[in-house]
Amino acid sequence: EIAEVTGVQTCALPISDINSAMLAALEVAGSVRRGEQLAQGVASMVVFLSDGEATNGETSSSAIKNNVVTANSGLQLPIFSVAFGRGADFSLLQTISAAADSFAKRVYEDSDAALQLENFYSEISSPLLNDLKFEYVGGMVDNSSLSSTALRTFFKGGQYVVVGRLQGLGSGGLEDRKSVV
Repeated sequence: EIAEVTGVQTCALPISDINSAMLAALEVAGSVRRGEQLAQGVASMVVFLSDGEATNGETSSSAIKNNVVTANSGLQLPIFSVAFGRGADFSLLQTISAAADSFAKRVYEDSDAALQLENFYSEISSPLLNDLKFEYVGGMVDNSSLSSTALRTFFKGGQYVVVGRLQGLGSGGLEDRKSVV
């Protein structure tokens, strides 16, 4: 498995400017996408790591979330987050990741961090499909009853379920028809 990392910057400071860091990550990802710098078939995503709370720059969780959602509205990139330890604002990271149809994980201090990061990486390292949309035609499904029918990224080993109500079955029930092409 090969991961391509572009535009990575790190620094260790006793402050956390989550807002600026997220916006900078989205700017780099957008620049890479616009410049078509990734090989065909490589999925773009943001992986955000944090061990603290927002203590510098914008510190309001709702403002940070709104800023990130706005900045990502045109890109529609998945944003995966990893929170290290009890001091990280896991709730904020979860909210931001969920808004990008992604997820956040917490790395616990009393456990093997390397193993937890390996598990996280294995979950996001094999995207198979992007911009997946399910459409039901033929009038058998009540489309207004469907759960979410769109998924930004589908990963190897993942599953996705769409739930809804069938229309017009009457008392006959459902018939299973199969065709082989």
